[in-house]
Amino acid sequence: SRRAQQKRGQVFAHLVDMESRHEHEKIEVDAVASRRLPGVLGTERRHQSLQIMRQRVSMSLQQVATTFQRGKNKSPGKKKHSLKIWDRFETVSFPNEESKDWHHTSQVMETRQNWCRAALHTRLITWLLPGLIGFLTASSGVLIEKVSDRLNGVLFGYCTSNAFADPAECRASGSWVNWWGNGSLGSQSWPDYLQGWMFYVLLATALASFSATIVRFFAPTARGSGIPEVKTILGGFVMAEVLEFKTLVVKVVGLAFSVSSGMALGKEGPLVHVACCWANFCSKLSPRYMQNEGKRRELISTAAAAGVAVAFGAPVGGVLFSYEEVSTMFPQKTMIRAFFAAVVAALTLLWYNPTGTGKLTMFEAFTPDMPSIYEFPWFVALGVMGGILGALFVHWNIKVSAGRAEGTAFRRRVPIIAEVAAIALLTALTSFPSTYTRELSPVTIRALFHSCDDFAEARPVSQDMMGLCDGPEPLLSLSLVSSLVIASALRFLQMTITFGTGVPCGLFVPSLYTGACLGRCLGMFVRWLNAYFGFAMAVVHPGVYAMVGAAAVLGGVCRVTISLVVIMYELTSALQLIVPFMLAVLTAKWVGDSFTHGIYDCCIRLRGYPYLHEPDDFTFGTRACDIMDEELECVCADAGSLGDLLRQVSDTQFGGFPLVRSPSDRTLLGYVHTQQVRSHLENLLSTGSVGTDIPVIFGRFLQEKRGGAVDLSKLVDETTLRIVPETPLAQVHNIFRQLGIKIVLVTRFAELAGIITKKSFVHHLETGSIGHITHDPAVAGTAHGAGGDYFESIAEGTDNGAGKAVHKARKAQTLHVRFRADEGGSVDAHATEAPQLQNDIRQSRHRRESLQKMRDMFVSAFSSKGPNTNLVRAGTAEENGLVQRVKKSLKKYNKYTTVSFPTEDAKDFHEHTSSILSKGSRLQKFAHALVPWLIPALVGFLTATVGSLIEVASDWMNSLRFGRCLSNSFLGREACGADWVAWSTSEMQAFASYVVISVAFAAVSAALVRAFAPMARGSGIPEVKTILGGFVMNE
Repeated sequence: SRRAQQKRGQVFAHLVDMESRHEHEKIEVDAVASRRLPGVLGTERRHQSLQIMRQRVSMSLQQVATTFQRGKNKSPGKKKHSLKIWDRFETVSFPNEESKDWHHTSQVMETRQNWCRAALHTRLITWLLPGLIGFLTASSGVLIEKVSDRLNGVLFGYCTSNAFADPAECRASGSWVNWWGNGSLGSQSWPDYLQGWMFYVLLATALASFSATIVRFFAPTARGSGIPEVKTILGGFVMAEVLEFKTLVVKVVGLAFSVSSGMALGKEGPLVHVACCWANFCSKLSPRYMQNEGKRRELISTAAAAGVAVAFGAPVGGVLFSYEEVSTMFPQKTMIRAFFAAVVAALTLLWYNPTGTGKLTMFEAFTPDMPSIYEFPWFVALGVMGGILGALFVHWNIKVSAGRAEGTAFRRRVPIIAEVAAIALLTALTSFPSTYTRELSPVTIRALFHSCDDFAEARPVSQDMMGLCDGPEPLLSLSLVSSLVIASALRFLQMTITFGTGVPCGLFVPSLYTGACLGRCLGMFVRWLNAYFGFAMAVVHPGVYAMVGAAAVLGGVCRVTISLVVIMYELTSALQLIVPFMLAVLTAKWVGDSFTHGIYDCCIRLRGYPYLHEPDDFTFGTRACDIMDEELECVCADAGSLGDLLRQVSDTQFGGFPLVRSPSDRTLLGYVHTQQVRSHLENLLSTGSVGTDIPVIFGRFLQEKRGGAVDLSKLVDETTLRIVPETPLAQVHNIFRQLGIKIVLVTRFAELAGIITKKSFVHHLETGSIGHITHDPAVAGTAHGAGGDYFESIAEGTDNGAGKAVHKARKAQTLHVRFRADEGGSVDAHATEAPQLQNDIRQSRHRRESLQKMRDMFVSAFSSKGPNTNLVRAGTAEENGLVQRVKKSLKKYNKYTTVSFPTEDAKDFHEHTSSILSKGSRLQKFAHALVPWLIPALVGFLTATVGSLIEVASDWMNSLRFGRCLSNSFLGREACGADWVAWSTSEMQAFASYVVISVAFAAVSAALVRAFAPMARGSGIPEVKTILGGFVMNE
């Protein structure tokens, strides 16, 4: 605004004058410091700290003056330095996109004369596009599978009859020629062996280098698995280049070459990215999806499910994976369409039949019986192993990825193509000598999952067990165990340096491979142990341990649970292993989370993507006012001339401006989006009907409208969410994540107080200590209070841990100076202070006091003996006619109390959690962390016990309708056997007994329910849904 520019000019004039008055500046800073630091001038160290502070203030004055001179002719609005890294990410507001879609649909319905055709145009497309995505994803997956198999065959030899034939078919026809000559590799002479090794290494390096080259020069965003990018996009941010059509083409071609090179990677994760690229392409076929970012993300969520369905042949697991791992907004309508896309993808995969078996199952295994209960501790051990290996992989891979990131010394010296070639060369050199690492990983995994017993005769004849069996029995030898351990360690290290390099690569198959090798070794040991001690009645199958170990390692790496269990079931058809899968995966997640986050979350943080994670114990002492932006650029209801407003919205980088009544009256009226205002004003100017000097107003909010002005009232968004400054941070987190909005306005008594954007909120959570329960000053005791005592502590030479923490946080921030001008234009010299010093000293002590008061207020309000409760009870007693004044339409709900979840969360924190974390012993803290897991476990145990009791009792009572057991009256008909006697040999008497006993049982049940618990009638599910919907029904 012009008024702000005048103030800046006045400030700059006084800055120049203050530069020449150094002694006056020294006196003022000393005065400020003496007020903020009592007794700070008493020691020599304090004089030194003040001198450093004066120098920084002087440098800041010069910086401000230089900045003002350079930027006085530019737009006043600038992005904060901390958010500049996210300028390329545009935030999506899901509610706004839903509103836009509704208006588009309504317009289509109104403009089309045939309502049926219009309905089909708007509704049928929501099913056609997911089906098309499923078909295209399956086609791409089959293409990658066929091409990679044929290219991988070139590493070992060639087909003389047809160069493009399937290597397996060519070997069966006798036309295959190996690079090392005829016969198996183990029977060859040393020169022939070296010749085959050399061809394998050179061709593998060439295939990987070609993949890296096309990725580097045509689509750099096609590298990696693509799942971190997809998660960011589905989290509400725009990354257009990630889903472009050229990225799709390069991803498919590059993935085929990188997989065929034999590197430690898989195609399963990148297939999710391929499916999402197809979703972005298909969205352009319909205006409803092409022009709406929210609807496009619905398609991307369905595509993620189709990608996993194609990768593993697991349609149900694909839907769960999209829900659990990649999607942020996953409503029921999206879930149904994701399921439809996964079904279409599975049917297409069956039609193509790439494996030649006519089945979707990738690693079909045969498990005739359930493992013994005594084997379950070993499955837990596999889960612990998977969690540890997953945490190690995440830690080392992130270290490697950070060391080779763009801008590092390694990347400046080593081009990314050379890096990929070196990794491929090292992988080929180390993989060729071992039988278990030479072939593609799926071949070895398929053999590891199978068992060698007689029941495995149903296994295809072509299945090669790769020396794992000794006839019908599994081979139990130390040489085999050592070979598998070496193979798993080698593949683990290869996977660590390969994931994240410059080719399309996933980690599902290498993780399964590592876990399968170690699980097979443990299964061999347990089988040998059981042969001596006989602790398990059932036969121990090493293949079962291989499958459980594979699930454990993959769960430890990715930290997915429910979807992984279903994927493993669909992957292996091992229905009996559902419980072992669940146990191992859950244990792996517990152990892995104790050390690191999942690999995809760590990649998101490493690459600097703005992603809002799930809420995790956020403090209720931190409020919205602690993180909101207060220095705002606003648009007034009387916006000035059209040219000024157009210049303001064209030069700014902000996505919108709050609309206030006037510069002096900051009453919030709404929010105007920059793109809408700019497009509307440019359209007006293009018509030539108005000029740049015509006034622009938002007439709906003005008492007196100006004649001849352009009214932009229809562009005001009055639905932007507003909160008060005291809103807990946990509630703000839920607002951004669950509602999918991108901006929140903070108001106090209807006046604009600040603004919180999704990017700034993520930035505070990523870089600051705001938000976690352990950082709350009420818990830490001195976390916020240390700021005020920090300067005193260093002056005395007694810098404590809290002071070091404050000092470390302050080092990352640039000291800047803020100036204020009064209405007359003079500068308040006392206002020339360092804000960091001011915040540390003036607010630190008040911070803890205000939090303590707020905590006391909550405890008093929630306590049954608190004063607030007494007031409420007294008021209720005085107002005896309160129920009569309730609206007649709501009287039927008087017996239901409504639950406020945010209030209950605050109550839990202030009454329980904060006191334990601040004053509790280690045992209490341990119990506090363990109880949320023990109670569900106890619920599961009690439910299973009651269910078993009901099953046994109902079976026994049902048997009583037919007869009784002579040997034991409490045995059922099947358990009694020959001692069972019917009530009568006469058919009519037996029928009468049956009816009488049945009616008696039903009457007893009804009498018990009627007399003791009327709410026990029915299934109870409607009542449970009502309770979980936020209403109290204790009875």
